[in-house]
Amino acid sequence: MKWLVALVGLAAALALPAVARGGDQAYLSWTLDDQQGRPTVTWKITGSTKWYVGVIQIATGRKVTRKGDFVPENLVVYRVLEPEGGKQTWVAPRRLAPGTYYGRLKLRYDGPCSKNCQSVTSIRSFTVAATALKSLSWRVTAKAGSVKVTWAKPKNGWFVGMVTVDDNRNFGSPEAAAVWPTPLKTGRWISGVLPRDTYYVRIRARHSTCRTCTWTSSAKTVSVTQSNSPPRLRPARIAITRRNEQTNRYWWKATFKVCDRTPGKLRIQVLEETGPAGGSVQKKRVSMPVVVAPAGCRSYTLTKKAAFPLAPGKFVRVAIRVRDSLGAWSERTRKVTWITKA
Repeated sequence: MKWLVALVGLAAALALPAVARGGDQAYLSWTLDDQQGRPTVTWKITGSTKWYVGVIQIATGRKVTRKGDFVPENLVVYRVLEPEGGKQTWVAPRRLAPGTYYGRLKLRYDGPCSKNCQSVTSIRSFTVAATALKSLSWRVTAKAGSVKVTWAKPKNGWFVGMVTVDDNRNFGSPEAAAVWPTPLKTGRWISGVLPRDTYYVRIRARHSTCRTCTWTSSAKTVSVTQSNSPPRLRPARIAITRRNEQTNRYWWKATFKVCDRTPGKLRIQVLEETGPAGGSVQKKRVSMPVVVAPAGCRSYTLTKKAAFPLAPGKFVRVAIRVRDSLGAWSERTRKVTWITKA
């Protein structure tokens, strides 16, 4: 791998301001790059022997203070130099992690000076390249109404940060996609519900410390031949199990059966409503813990403290629905209503 990164920008000349005493004016040309991850600065000052490079700054962002220094939270290098005559190259003693960095120089005057005694250059950038990711083992398989993508964990700071599924090989308008800013704990992803069709799938890897370092796989093809049907939820039986007469708080238990062919766990959602007859209604949706999926059909029992009091003159309705692992929702159960006496 070629470690020497090409310099960023041309070596432009910077005219330094005249000082109160001496009145000399100098011109600076400089470059910023890296050698095997170590920031490297070269410069040349002409027209004066008094001006010198006094400070070298390297940071992870462009933001600066009023004095022209990079903000402290972004600084990775702040090196103060003494006048050394013809010295024109500086190499950092340590390597930086892969990523994009920004640098600038601060020029100082070596001699009597009352004003315009220092100057800062414009900001330049360079990128420390990450160790190249040449290949990544991954596969895609068809499921009922979806596609499943699995991959091996990359090394050297790389991670899978995107999966894209499209019915067009140009990936102009993806049918399903996912983006992760940090590595996943498991190398697996399942798309949302997809109709029967042929799909193109590709993954993109990113480096954890380098925003501009990416790797994109070639596309793989998969055919979804079986559509995903939503779970079927049979009407629930709901009954009050406990009630606090002083606070009008109560607990209810629901028993219901779910039939589903999609592998994976189910998520239960409960909708509770309350209010006076003909008046405004309060609603609250609650997602319950994920439960084991049925092997065909399975009965469940759910006990919950009600979201609202069972106040006199008000009704309480409870509705339940479930979502399979591919995101398909069942119809809600028949709403059960209790009406209390005024």
